[in-house]
Amino acid sequence: IDMLNAEELTEAWQPGNEETIGWVYQGFNSEELEQAFREVRVSKKKFEAKDIPAVTQLFTPRWIVRFLVENTLGRMWVDMHPDSQLASRLEYLVPLKDEGGKRKDEIKSVREIKLLDPACGTMHFGLVAFDLFVEMYKEEIAHAGEPSWPESPPVESEEEIPATVIARNIHGIDIDLRAVQLSALTLFLKAKTVNPDANLTESRLACTDIHMLDGDRLGQFLEQTDLKSRPIYGRVLKALQG
Repeated sequence: IDMLNAEELTEAWQPGNEETIGWVYQGFNSEELEQAFREVRVSKKKFEAKDIPAVTQLFTPRWIVRFLVENTLGRMWVDMHPDSQLASRLEYLVPLKDEGGKRKDEIKSVREIKLLDPACGTMHFGLVAFDLFVEMYKEEIAHAGEPSWPESPPVESEEEIPATVIARNIHGIDIDLRAVQLSALTLFLKAKTVNPDANLTESRLACTDIHMLDGDRLGQFLEQTDLKSRPIYGRVLKALQG
């Protein structure tokens, strides 16, 4: 605790640096990571299930995250809205050849745009996407009803934006429960920096500890999902299993 509260780390804990939590978690796992790789190197054994969280929680540097998010989510937005002012803030957006102003993406409200990180860790991608989504909501509120923009605003007020982004736009999955819990924390802190009074009641984060559908587990799955009445699905799953 004293190390985390060191004076030289003050900047790391300021609003806008919520990813610090992720870097702390990566360091927290460092001993287990080194031990797991050492055992694999020396004994030639495979990673065990208990090793997976430690050896996979290696996070992406922020500039790479920005490059990827700005050229996917950001690109989609400016392609739908060539008059968007957001383009001037996307420092890593790769310029494309002029295509005569032809729009590629169908116009949709920001409420309908979803970003999924299928291995979210502590949500470094989601934190960068959160900032973009906030600006996208603000632009849609300002331009609602204008040509090439949706008819009605996506939310009734800017105060609703942070909770809406978490409830509708950002989705994350990870096999590490602690990482998913920290993702929820980082998004909570991010939302509260935008609106300290935000009422956060929903999120789209999930921990998936996947087990193969074998033996009794497959039977239980077919029973719980009522697929026994549709035997073709059972046969397909058993064939995949084999």
